[in-house]
Amino acid sequence: MLGWLSKSRQESGLLAVAIEPEAIKFAHVLNANAERPYAAHWASVSSAPSDHASSLQRLTREHDFARFVCTTLLEPAEYQILLVEPPKVPADELRAAIRWKIKDLIEYHIDDATVDVFEVRGEGETKGSAKAMYAVATPNEVVQKRIALFEEAGVPLKVIDIPEMAQRNVASLFESPDKATAMLAFSSWGGLLTISFHGELLLTRRLARRQAVRAGRRRGLARGHGFCRRQRAHARRTVGILPPVRGGAARRGEGAVSQQINLFNPLFLKQKKYFSALTMTQALGLLVLGLAAFYGFAFWQNLSLARQTAESERAYEQQKQQFSKVTAELTPQKRDTQLDQDLRNTEAAIASRRALLGELQTGVMADSAGYSEYLRAFARQTVHGLWLTSIQIAEGGAQLSMSGRALEADLVPVLIGRLKQESVLRGRPLEALAITRSGAAGKGAGRAIVDFTVTSRESGNAPAESGKARP
Repeated sequence: MLGWLSKSRQESGLLAVAIEPEAIKFAHVLNANAERPYAAHWASVSSAPSDHASSLQRLTREHDFARFVCTTLLEPAEYQILLVEPPKVPADELRAAIRWKIKDLIEYHIDDATVDVFEVRGEGETKGSAKAMYAVATPNEVVQKRIALFEEAGVPLKVIDIPEMAQRNVASLFESPDKATAMLAFSSWGGLLTISFHGELLLTRRLARRQAVRAGRRRGLARGHGFCRRQRAHARRTVGILPPVRGGAARRGEGAVSQQINLFNPLFLKQKKYFSALTMTQALGLLVLGLAAFYGFAFWQNLSLARQTAESERAYEQQKQQFSKVTAELTPQKRDTQLDQDLRNTEAAIASRRALLGELQTGVMADSAGYSEYLRAFARQTVHGLWLTSIQIAEGGAQLSMSGRALEADLVPVLIGRLKQESVLRGRPLEALAITRSGAAGKGAGRAIVDFTVTSRESGNAPAESGKARP
């Protein structure tokens, strides 16, 4: 996003900055759809070599150089122009081949050099078919220092050019259709003479200061057009002959070679060290701070949980005590012995009634007459002075037992005889007869009451359905 903002605020035109030993010179050139570009602003500021960085930073702040695309020039002592024969290799291998050809022509190792190439074409020669080619070589250290100088000042440097090409570009703006153009420029290191025709640089010579002054006084230079035409073939073999000018900024890798020189190498830009010592220290500090914050939060959370646990334990103990208290209060007291006896009696009575109910149900099912005939027989046969206290009929009438009391023992046989006359009791054998005398007195004095029990079982012709005894 910051890169987009910086691009959006860039203004049109080109900013050229020359770093000379005793000064920094700059010019802002605009095209503005005019016939020729024009310099909108230019200036020269004195600056010692040791103050170039601070001076450029000050100029950048004052004139806002960050708004423009910038180009700069190297000093003649900082580079070499070398004539080489074009190697017969594919276009993508051309630069590597040129570097191999000039490795013995420079004073430093080829791996420490920044190299750009351009071809020199003769009349009628097409692009890529030139018979000569030039290489511009400069030490990497020079390029790195120049890029660092502009990068520290915040100036967006895009092109690193050489004076020969820059002067040819300016001269091409003033050419006539049928005449060559000579341009002589002076600087702190001397003079530079260039002669161009139809945008093609025919001749370039560097002159010492005294030579430059003498050359400027000669009038023959003004008549150099004829000299250029006569010497054009010879000039092709002179060091410093350059190809025709081409509009636009220099771009690496465009076609077989570039007709503009650009020694700018983005690899020499200051790379952001994402894992530098400072960055790692900051990251470590943030990590320690994060761990400390996490530990503090965990410690606080642990204390909170400990308080909640303690409160839960206290609530649990209270509820446990309340439960014990309620349990103790609701525990039944030791039951009384009389209550146990009453319970047993009740259970026995219930069992007896259930047995009686079962006997009644069984008797009714075994004998459709039931026990009514037996009871009618006992009701019809009565003996004065004798009474029955209990009658037990079991196994559907197969077993009969009766108990009672009498005033005299002789009354018992009388009752038995009468009962045998009843159809329901006829033919039943007498199994047992027990007569005891009771100690209780009767109504009259001296008379004793006897208790008797008579047991009788039905003979072998009893009904088969009365299989087992029932109470």
